[in-house]
Formats: sequence, C-alpha cells, structure tokens
Amino acid sequence: MEEHYRVLKTLLEKLPENYSDDNLHSLEQLVTRYQEILNQVAQTADPENNTMFYRERIDALENELKDARYGHDEKQRITGFRNASEMAIEGISALIFHLNQQHMNNAAGNTSN
Repeated sequence: MEEHYRVLKTLLEKLPENYSDDNLHSLEQLVTRYQEILNQVAQTADPENNTMFYRERIDALENELKDARYGHDEKQRITGFRNASEMAIEGISALIFHLNQQHMNNAAGNTSN
C-alpha cells in the first residue's frame, strides 16, 4: 500500500498543466497508471472498501480525455484536457485519502490486539 501511495503522490506532481499534444499524451499515461493502481487496490480491498466510486469517476475522466483527443475544435480539446486534469487531481487525491484512512484503520486494529 505504501508503494501505491508513493506512486499516486508522484502522479499528482507530474500532472501537466497546459494543453499540448505531448501533455495530453502524458496525461493519458498518468491516467492509465492511476487505473492500474485502482485495480490493484480493488483486488486487495476488504469487502467494506468500495472502490466503485473511483471506477465511476474513471469513466467520466476517460470521456473527458476523448474530448481532449478527438474534440471538434481546439476549444473543445482544451476544455476536455482541463476537465480531465481536474478530475485526475480529484480522483488521485481521493484515492490517496482512502489509502491513508485504510492504513490508519489497519494500524489502529493492529495496536488493539
């Protein structure tokens, strides 16, 4: 879990700010890595830890990435890029919080034994 935390923090730091083809490609790669981590977290999660919230956000994020890649004009592509960037920041931040909470809950459970 600590590895996921470190990778997610790094992803946040690497998120590109301005629209360009190169930055869009970078954002797409970062979102793919975020999805991989989310899938790993979902596989190891307790039944109580519902990751559906994050999966639904991924779907919306992917739609924004499509707009950024295939939008009708530059304005739509820029808007899609900005929206995808903001959603990635929110989603990654929320998953970091989720992992922190899970870690604290596990630590609290281990100390009570």
